[in-house]
Amino acid sequence: MRGLGRVNPTAWAASLIFAGAVGGVSACSSSVIQAPTTASLQRRFRPERMQGAQRRAAELLKEHRRTKRFPAHVLLRRTVDEHILNGGLWSLQRSMVLRYVVFRPRSKWAKSFVFDVPQHWRVQSAGAFVQPLGGKLRVYRQSDLHEEKGGRGRRRFKVAYARVNEGTLIEERVVLMLTNATLDIPWYTRQAMRMAVPADRLEHHVIYPNLWRMQAKRNGPVDAKIAVNVKDYGMWRHVSAVRQNVPAFASEPLSPSLWTTGEYLASRLQYFAVGMRQARGPTHWQQLGNAVTQLLHGKRRWFDRTISEASKAIVAGKRDPWQRLLAIDRYVREQVRVDMSSRQRSFREVLRTRRGSINQVTALTVLLLREAGVGADFTLIHDARDGVFDEGFVTISELDVRAVLASVGKRTVLLFPYLRHVAPGEHPWWVQGQRAMSVRGWRKVKWWTVPVQKARHDRSDEQLEVS
Repeated sequence: MRGLGRVNPTAWAASLIFAGAVGGVSACSSSVIQAPTTASLQRRFRPERMQGAQRRAAELLKEHRRTKRFPAHVLLRRTVDEHILNGGLWSLQRSMVLRYVVFRPRSKWAKSFVFDVPQHWRVQSAGAFVQPLGGKLRVYRQSDLHEEKGGRGRRRFKVAYARVNEGTLIEERVVLMLTNATLDIPWYTRQAMRMAVPADRLEHHVIYPNLWRMQAKRNGPVDAKIAVNVKDYGMWRHVSAVRQNVPAFASEPLSPSLWTTGEYLASRLQYFAVGMRQARGPTHWQQLGNAVTQLLHGKRRWFDRTISEASKAIVAGKRDPWQRLLAIDRYVREQVRVDMSSRQRSFREVLRTRRGSINQVTALTVLLLREAGVGADFTLIHDARDGVFDEGFVTISELDVRAVLASVGKRTVLLFPYLRHVAPGEHPWWVQGQRAMSVRGWRKVKWWTVPVQKARHDRSDEQLEVS
């Protein structure tokens, strides 16, 4: 839905950790178990509510004609994420409501009803209600939506609005369902609590079993801006975050992103249990480092010489380790394309097809450099565009940038083999001054800070000090 951003289950205050008893959900039975708060949050559409909202829309329209600043004004955005237990199965029901007033009929807010459905999710219900100023209510049902298939299993549903004029009131509703018996529950989620246009009220609700454990990310001083309410209903916990009279977030060139300002909620699951099965998230960074080590060696056989032979062919005739480093970096950068699909490939297949994910391309570069006698470590770096780094928030999303820390003698350089426009030693602005973790093997990680580079500097000679 428009303006909803990444709609996911989220977190809610700076240092708050929601913890419960550790163990299976013994209270589960073969029947569906839902929280008692769901019915009050998922209210059905009622025309009288639109009539009441029209008075507020008339006030906003009068104000807009004086200022003419924004294309629309949001009256309500509500998202409800409810975890449902059905015996040994887990389901996530996501309900979204967006009610807004259109000021500019030619803007994207007035053109269509559009929402994306990720892979494995299904649409339980969807619809839009359009109330023109002084006109009759028009209803767009799920059967009116046109479906388009996208990459990575995504689907897009949309329908064009007709005859939307200034002051039209629109309410969009979507209910999605994810049912997964393999407990593939999202470990990290976040939700923006600010929009591109002004909003009267932004709500986000998460309902989950109180035996589960969730941890919130620290966003810095901005945490105090978001009000949080936690209530327990028997075996359920209901967490809600509400903001009222939220100003618009102006996205301008060279201005900080919304995530940089910290006006969002982020959380991760530390422990969950369904039936007799349970799982825990990572509790320290070494576990993520071990996962990287598994990536480097898990797809290789001890007798497979593909990496070794490819490295020898690339650096043939070059004895200087620095020239070998540049040759391998140039080969990967120019010959291997980044494929954003979720397909799992072996390194043999990546070399044969010359395609791979960012993780695969970075890992391949590390292995090629090591075979050529150049020290190389798989490195994960915090992205400045994702806001404040919370070292206690152990999740791969906190270190979202991949890189290779290569060293030749006393010379150390940072490589981004999947970014063709970034030369060896150059640091994109979103990693400068950020924390980084280099993986040197099983249970061997090193923390360091990426240097801030000055303009007009010979970045290929930049020295990194890893502490």
